[in-house]
Amino acid sequence: MKSDQLFAQNYEIYQLDQLVSVDQAESELANALQLYQNKSYKNAAEVLAILSEKDIDNQKVMFALANAYLNQDPPALNQAANYFNQLIDMNTSVYVPKSQWYLALIYIKQNKQDQAKLLLAEVADSGDTYADEAQVLLDQLQ
Repeated sequence: MKSDQLFAQNYEIYQLDQLVSVDQAESELANALQLYQNKSYKNAAEVLAILSEKDIDNQKVMFALANAYLNQDPPALNQAANYFNQLIDMNTSVYVPKSQWYLALIYIKQNKQDQAKLLLAEVADSGDTYADEAQVLLDQLQ
C-alpha cells in the first residue's frame, strides 16, 4: 500500500478542545485553540509559535503547535516533526505516545518506513489510546 494511502487511512485531526481549562478561557492559548477548532490552522500555528517562544517548555503548546502545522494545507511536515520530536525527547509528557503516533504517520508520508516502525512499536507497547491502531499499522508495514 502506498505511503499516502496509509497516512490518509490512519490520520485523524487531533481534537485540542480538551487542552483548555476553565481558567484559561480568556487566554491567548484559548484563542489559538479556537482558531484550530475553526480549522484556521495557519493562524493557530502563528499564535501558538509565539506562545511557544514565550514558554519554551510548555508541552501543551508544543503539541498543539505540532498538530496545527500538520493540519495545514499543504501540511508543514518538517515543522510538525520538529515539535513532535522535541516532545518525545522531553520524555516527561502524556503527549509522548501521541507525538510518536503522529510522527510515525509523518514518516510514513515521507517514505521513512523504518523510522515509522520503530515509533509504532513504542506506541503499541505504551498502552496509550493509539496503541491498538499503532499495532495494526505496524502489521501493515511489515
